[in-house]
Amino acid sequence: ITALIEKGQMKPEKKDRILRSTDNTIDEILKEMRSMSHNMAPMILIEKGLEEALREMVRKLNDTSHCKITLHMSALPGRLESYAEHAIYRTAQEILNNSVIHSGAQTIYIQLTACDDDITLMIEDDGTGFEPHMTERKKGIGLKSAASRIEGLHGRFLIDSAAGRGTIITAIIPVSLKV
Repeated sequence: ITALIEKGQMKPEKKDRILRSTDNTIDEILKEMRSMSHNMAPMILIEKGLEEALREMVRKLNDTSHCKITLHMSALPGRLESYAEHAIYRTAQEILNNSVIHSGAQTIYIQLTACDDDITLMIEDDGTGFEPHMTERKKGIGLKSAASRIEGLHGRFLIDSAAGRGTIITAIIPVSLKV
């Protein structure tokens, strides 16, 4: 762009090449910014914790999506380590986004429960379902990334789905992650 500004006379082909290159560079910068922003923790998660961040996420999705999303939480045993809260939040976000965008679901039910040994996040939708083994072949990394986050916490990530019926995704995380 500086070359275009400073050099008044330039062949149209060269101007076009510079503009296309600039456009591609800007696209790459925007993709990187989106990626960085997606990986950052929202302020509500940092300030108020996982429970309030999930409530806010559900409020926003209920306001902006066609789905009716219900959230049920039993009180967590206090705050978790920040990396654990972030991983659980991003996992829930990824699963919810997939349900809202791809499943055709009318209702989504989220349950976050804690017991002596673990914390369980279960998200169920009444959408079209899918064959879980097919996610391995697709380019998308959403569910793979969610599973990786949970497994990184020494947890388990389970998918119960089939084409033609809804999906239940369960993440079970050890409570040894409490602060």
